[in-house]
Amino acid sequence: ISQFLGLKGIELYHAQAAWAHLGIIPLWLTAAHPARQAVPAPLRWWFAWVSLLTWGIWTYTVATQKQYPLPLLMGWGHCLSAYLFFQAALAAWTVEFVPRLLRVLAWMGVVIVSYTLLQAFNLDQFYRDLYTGNPRDLVVGVMGTPSHLSAYLALLIPLFLLQPGRGWMLPTGVAWGLLLLTQSAGGLAAATAGTLLASWGCQRRRAFTAVLILLVAFGWGSVCQPGFLNPAGRLDAWGEYLTLWRDRPITGFGPGFISGF
Repeated sequence: ISQFLGLKGIELYHAQAAWAHLGIIPLWLTAAHPARQAVPAPLRWWFAWVSLLTWGIWTYTVATQKQYPLPLLMGWGHCLSAYLFFQAALAAWTVEFVPRLLRVLAWMGVVIVSYTLLQAFNLDQFYRDLYTGNPRDLVVGVMGTPSHLSAYLALLIPLFLLQPGRGWMLPTGVAWGLLLLTQSAGGLAAATAGTLLASWGCQRRRAFTAVLILLVAFGWGSVCQPGFLNPAGRLDAWGEYLTLWRDRPITGFGPGFISGF
């Protein structure tokens, strides 16, 4: 079977490990443990598919190139972390605990937004020594890059909107302003979707305020920062990804492919 799969010449201990791992995947997927069955079937099948792809690429690389493709494990590790987090949440969270957790996360977000605002006004006292070649502070929060900051802000904005009280409109507006400074098309798209989704279940006045902040943010970006939707970068990458998707719309190219691409 190993030769049929193109794994001729693989060491015995590598072959034993490969087939053992391949056997674990269906055993895990079909396990009847109550905690396992509580996880939605699409999530279980998604993780099993990622594991199978990782197994195939890993084993083939070891057999043909005689080396361990360690970067391949990064994508699989992210998927494993998401699955374990979901399972831990099912085991530990209660209906009463979730609102308190979201409240704490929102206040932590206020701290990060406040610090990022200092960077926007060139008042950063911490990261300044790390970026000595720039005349102004980089607007990166504590994430290190504008792209990562935009992803964090896109998650924070709907979280702010879901908090009770009108005062949360202020950090929502500030977060939108900082998001525009990152010039991240992906962050803007995610924050727009999050704002509209969070506004759906709010009171009419609160939903109107949220949408108004969204429109003002885009209007301010269009007037004061004409290049805030710079086509270079993410938009170009999306076009390339669309080409890849057309080639393999079902299976894709496997975990870790995008980094190499």
